[in-house]
Formats: sequence, structure tokens, C-alpha cells
Amino acid sequence: MRTRTRGLTLLVTLGACSVFPDRAVLPGGEGGAGADAGASGATMGGAQSGFAGALPSGSAGLGGEAGAPSLGGSTAGGAVGGDGAGGDAAGGSGGAAGETGIEPPCDDATELRLPAVADAWLSGEAGQTSANFGDAPTLAVASTEGSEARAVVAFDLLEVPAGANVGRASLELGLRTSIGETRTLGAYAVTREWRETKASWVDATPSTDWSRPGGDSATVPSDTRLLVLGTAAGVRVAWDVSEDVRLDVAAGAPGFGWLVRDAGAPGARIEFASSEAADLAARPELVILLCP
Repeated sequence: MRTRTRGLTLLVTLGACSVFPDRAVLPGGEGGAGADAGASGATMGGAQSGFAGALPSGSAGLGGEAGAPSLGGSTAGGAVGGDGAGGDAAGGSGGAAGETGIEPPCDDATELRLPAVADAWLSGEAGQTSANFGDAPTLAVASTEGSEARAVVAFDLLEVPAGANVGRASLELGLRTSIGETRTLGAYAVTREWRETKASWVDATPSTDWSRPGGDSATVPSDTRLLVLGTAAGVRVAWDVSEDVRLDVAAGAPGFGWLVRDAGAPGARIEFASSEAADLAARPELVILLCP
């Protein structure tokens, strides 16, 4: 597998890969992937299709930072099974389990990691509905009555080569706060243009409001992730947005990104790292696996 990160190409050799399994099991127990590189993170499969995979023992993950945990994503070593991939076979949290990562959907896949080009959070709290938080170091998500918050994040899909065969794509956000209750968060494709420096609960651009307060997006989530009670700060959470990326790449469109919000019962505020976060490893990324 080749890993490409905006100007840097890293070659990672893997054996033949099977087609991505919807509910593969993550091996638990020994902390193989990432152990020798100091990775102490955890990867959890999501409520629908978790990202289970295989990395050579001792690696820190494909393009990720050693020690950066991940929920359903591809960054650091270690694994905790969720409702999807991993299940009860997980070896616990904090990198206690074995090999992980997004399994390549084909042989000789190239991994492309894109940073966010715009992100902000939208506040539905009284007195803040026109406030812009595009320069905040965090992205808030909440659905408590009177203080609802949603996050929007976009990537430049024109960075993907024209005509590329998108095998898999994952939206990854770094969690900044621990979870005090079980939450289901959905990633919804944004359906209109917006500006980081203006986006608010009511505004999309300097001259245009959202047609629906809180952001214009698809009514059905591209993917959901179950964050269980006690999920720790520092974990990276990933949503499968493959079909959205395929459609935009095929159309030659840059894409409008995704809106992350509660997809279940109301819940208290949690925060993810934004592209302004001091911790570079925690910033949002779009991880795309390209097939030959």
C-alpha cells in the first residue's frame, strides 16, 4: 500500500488483501500494531460497518501518529471492538488489542490523507445563532434542548486525481472530551456551499442563510458511530463516507463536506479538535484508499 500525504509519498508493503469485510473481527490482546512504535491508542468499529484491518506487527498505523488512538479509523495501533468491527473480540482500551487499520479494499491501494480546508461548529443556543466559531480550536456537538451544536468540516476533493477509483473513504475527527454517556453521532453530507469564516446556525456564507437553521445536509447519515460511556479524550472517531466521496470525485466536484450531529437521543456537549487545534495529530482528516 502506498500512503500519500500532500507532497509526501510513503510506501508501505502489505500482502494480498481481501475485499473489505463489513463485520470483520479485530484480534485482541497483544497490542501488535503500534506497540514497537509507541502507539498506545485504541480503534473501535462503528455501529454500522467498523473498519477492521491488518498492519504489520510493530507499525504505528498507516500514515498516523504513534500514540494517536482511533475509533473505526486507520491511524494508530491498538484496537477496541465496537458494535461493528471488533465486537467482543476486542482486547480492551488504550492499545491493549492487536492489529488494526482500514483494510485496503484492493491490492496495491494508495492511501491519500487530506486535511480539512474548512471547519466550524454551529451553535443553536439563544444569542449565539449568528455567531461564527470557524477559528475555534474545537468542534462542538450537542443536542441538549437550548444548547444544540453541530460541527461542519470540508476537504478539497479536487486533490484526488481525476478518474481515481475510490475504494474506501473515512472522515476522522479527534475527540477532545471524554464521553459521559453513550452517544450515536452521524455524519451527514452537506448539500450547499458554506464559508468557514461566516458559517453559523443561521448563516452559510456572507450573503446566504442555510435553508434550514443548523445547516443544510442529507436527511440520512452517510454513517453513524456509537461512542460508549467512558470513551476517552484523544481517541479518533471515523465515519465511512465512501459513497459521498465517490460521487463527488466522479463529478469532478470539490465537495461541501459533512455535518456531524447527534443521530440518536439528545445528549450533552462533546468536543472534537478542529483544524486550528495545537495538536496536529488530532486535527480532522479525510482518509481515502484509492485502488489501481
